[in-house]
Amino acid sequence: MIEERRNEGEAETPLNATERLEVTSGLIICMDEFMLTNLDFIEALPKDFQPNDRNFLQAVDDATADFGGVFFHLPPGILTVFRDPYQRCLAVFPEFHAKSISSDSLRAEEETYEDVGHVIVDTRRIGIADISLCYKARLIQECREARKLGDSKSSRDLLRNAGASVRYGFDKRPGETLDVKFDKSKDTLVIFGRQNNFDRFEDAPDGNRADENNAPNDNNYDDADTSEINEESISN
Repeated sequence: MIEERRNEGEAETPLNATERLEVTSGLIICMDEFMLTNLDFIEALPKDFQPNDRNFLQAVDDATADFGGVFFHLPPGILTVFRDPYQRCLAVFPEFHAKSISSDSLRAEEETYEDVGHVIVDTRRIGIADISLCYKARLIQECREARKLGDSKSSRDLLRNAGASVRYGFDKRPGETLDVKFDKSKDTLVIFGRQNNFDRFEDAPDGNRADENNAPNDNNYDDADTSEINEESISN
C-alpha cells in the first residue's frame, strides 16, 4: 500500500518512503511480482492456510524457492519499504527504525547480515506480501483478469491495496537476480542488486549502468513498462 509521505519529485529516504507492507501472519514472500498471482505458484502452495504448522511452512518455503523467491519471517505490523536505485538496495523495516537506516549504512554493513536467499525478477518488479495474500482467491482472480486485459498497473494497485508492496528492481532489462539478507538488530529485510561483474559507472554496457540516468525509478506509479510478461503467452 502507498501513503502520501513525500512531495512529487522529492528524493526517497527511509523517513519519507511512501510504500508500506502489511504483515498479518508474520510470514512474507518476496518474488517477481507476476509470480504472486501466477496459478502455477498458487497451486503449488498447500491447499489450507495453516501458518503454525511446520509442514505448511516447509511446503511454502519449497514452492517459493521453486518459483524464484524467498519465504521469510518478519514481525506482524505495518512495515516501511524503502528503495534506493543508485545504491541498488531495498529495505523492509519497522517504521521506528527509519532514523537509523540509510543507503550508505545498508551497503557498508551488507557483509554482516544473514543470507536469506535470492529473488529472480523477470518483470523488473519485486512483489513483497504476507503469504495470506496468496490465499485470497478473489484478489488473485481480479489481478489475473486485469493482466489479461493488458492493465498491469491495475493489477499492481490491487496488490498494494491488499497490503503488498511492489517495487522496481535495479536493472533496466529483465532477468535480474537479487540477493536477500536480514539484519537481526533492526528486524530489517534488505534486498541488494548485483553489480553484474561490471564497475558501477565505467565498464557496464549501455543500458545496464546503475547510474542516475539509467537506474529504474518507481516514483511514478503510472509508468508504462514495456518489459511486462504477456499473460496470454504463459500457461496459467
